[in-house]
Amino acid sequence: MVFLKGFIGPLGDDIPSIFPIVAGILLFISVVVYSVYFVQAKNEYLDTRKAALGLAYIATKSGVTTTSEFNAECNNVVMPYAETRGVRFAIVLKKFCTEINLDSNPFDSEPRPPSADAGAVCTTRGIGPTKLMEAGSPNSEYMPSDSVILNYPIAVYCPDEGSVTRGLGMITIMVWKKKGRLEEASGMS
Repeated sequence: MVFLKGFIGPLGDDIPSIFPIVAGILLFISVVVYSVYFVQAKNEYLDTRKAALGLAYIATKSGVTTTSEFNAECNNVVMPYAETRGVRFAIVLKKFCTEINLDSNPFDSEPRPPSADAGAVCTTRGIGPTKLMEAGSPNSEYMPSDSVILNYPIAVYCPDEGSVTRGLGMITIMVWKKKGRLEEASGMS
């Protein structure tokens, strides 16, 4: 019987060449799976952004608003629109009739100290102003990770609703899809 040095058999000689082929196939499959996940995440973000722009259009379509018009629009148009788009939202109208404080929390509609600059809040049911203010503070644990935040200027009646003069108002819109700590802290289902 003759022994051939280094010969393992017909399959044994091919084993070293099989490893790179298997590694290449696994690398290809993992790149395809990652690409599909990445595209899906971008599409979800774009859907959220599109819903945020739709809510922004609804909230700012007149250019001038009163608190009562804002609240009526919230209940009749904004909430049904958000429900059909499958998003959660918070829209805050802030009035700057006396002074403009750019350092204030954008989700706090009540000025400190209280004055005629009080605004209005329109949110997904179950999210109160306290949790909303906590979400607007820097490095907040309540801020949803997939949120889109938009700010728009709007004209408001100053110093009160029936006034002839108009002042600066700011509408801050936050939209998100995923249920996060903001809803959990508010007891939302």
